[in-house]
Amino acid sequence: MRVVRLYDIKEYLQSYANAISNILKIDVEIVDENLNRIIGTGFYEEKVGINIKKNGLVYSETLRTRKMQVIENPGKNKLCKKCIDKDNCFEKMEISYPIYYGEDTFGVIGLVCTSDQQREALMENFESIMAFIGHMSELIAAKIVEQNEEMIQRKNLVFLKQIINSVNDGVIVIKNNNIISSINLKGIKELGVNTNIVGQSIKVELTEYYLQESQIYNVEIDGKKY
Repeated sequence: MRVVRLYDIKEYLQSYANAISNILKIDVEIVDENLNRIIGTGFYEEKVGINIKKNGLVYSETLRTRKMQVIENPGKNKLCKKCIDKDNCFEKMEISYPIYYGEDTFGVIGLVCTSDQQREALMENFESIMAFIGHMSELIAAKIVEQNEEMIQRKNLVFLKQIINSVNDGVIVIKNNNIISSINLKGIKELGVNTNIVGQSIKVELTEYYLQESQIYNVEIDGKKY
């Protein structure tokens, strides 16, 4: 289940786009899987938030195939035939690189040359630049996966708390390092404690005694016995 998308890490993306743009001296844009421009530098900086389905046909192909597209003749390439700006294209060269992990495709990194000097510099260092962009794509995908896992864990924790608060017994959830991660309302009432015990250490010891066929334990929380 994916709950995090490119938009959710746009500050992180902006720093990457700026780094790419400053190093390569070309404009950079990053679009999501729905072709919404999330990040832009230079010419595209003021065009963030725009959906480019009508003129982002190269990016559509990149998303579909999950393969890099190199357009050396923007406006005349076969992928540009249905673009509404093909007759007024100001780009000198365009490269689009997919951002994906496993079966999930997150978006595209676009490198756009708007001058002959930019185009020449890109062609002269093509292999090293592609390796650099590929690495950036992997870092972005890894960040999304990491954020997604953290978000799912937080949602699961909220769900767990809802469950333990719905039962009639006192419940304390303990991490494997004997630190309390949560306690339900019944547990707070039974022990006469506050929620500030979350994060404190706990020690649970089985005794030899029983009460109504239930075993009795000694519980020590941050040095205090119950």
